[in-house]
Amino acid sequence: MSGRMEFYSPEESEAVIQLSQRIRESVDGEFNDWLPSQVLDPSQKRVSFNWEQMMGFGRSIPGQGSVTRLDPIQQYVKFREEIIRDYPAFVVIGGYGGQLDPKIETPTAWMEDLFSSAVDHGLKPLMGYGHQNYRKGALRHTRRLGLMKLVDPDSGINVELSNANQLETDYPDPGTRIMKILFIHNASRPAPFKVRRFIKNLRRVLVDDLRYSWAYGHCATCDQPDHENNAPGCDKRFKLRSIWKIKMDDGTTAKFRESNLCRYWQLMGMLAAPSPETDTELTVGLMSEDYRKTLLDFSPDVWTQVFDKEQ
Repeated sequence: MSGRMEFYSPEESEAVIQLSQRIRESVDGEFNDWLPSQVLDPSQKRVSFNWEQMMGFGRSIPGQGSVTRLDPIQQYVKFREEIIRDYPAFVVIGGYGGQLDPKIETPTAWMEDLFSSAVDHGLKPLMGYGHQNYRKGALRHTRRLGLMKLVDPDSGINVELSNANQLETDYPDPGTRIMKILFIHNASRPAPFKVRRFIKNLRRVLVDDLRYSWAYGHCATCDQPDHENNAPGCDKRFKLRSIWKIKMDDGTTAKFRESNLCRYWQLMGMLAAPSPETDTELTVGLMSEDYRKTLLDFSPDVWTQVFDKEQ
């Protein structure tokens, strides 16, 4: 009988592998002080660092050192809390074969509706799949879901989309029709006019035709290995441009990071707004007039500040 600690079940293995790869591709290459190799094998995380104690911030606590050696039980608890519980849900792109994947585990009617509308508006639709990595209860899961790519045949600009109803994400109003924008990609030379035209056409499809209330996505914070960028020379897309300060209903002030890339998408005709998924990120997207009114009725002071920043 082996005495080796089991940090995650066989059913979680695929999800943990995806987590490790995601962290490996991130800007910092770590998450909560966990390296990708340690995520795959938590027994490798033998010490925990108290950075405040090491750097001399705050008071020194008697009996508390800057480095703590972890026993297997401590490794297990930290792994389950700092990785399995705390890492945000994300989608891993599978591929786009053009046809509906029979192995998709979520409803696909939205894909057929989007396919038809895209054709009507001169876009080339491709059906695909991906995997959502998420936590439910105490366990990490991954499941196969449907994705759509819409391509402008003239410019090659394309967008990758996922209906939010198939994602394990908590939205304030579960009945709202929301589309998640995973990527908007232009691998050719920068062409703002063509991008703006593509965004207008995307709005016709998602908001005007299919009646989605909100289509949004988070701006990239680093290069995506599977999406070649066209930033010439010195790449300043991910640099901080400003900090949004929004006074919330409870009197506190929330701060949101606006990058140069976020600003760019606003200039291309998209609305920047606080993320429904995190406390510090801005999204960019397309919102219907009816949903704007709903948000203003729900929290007029907060959303007036957001809409006043619109370009």
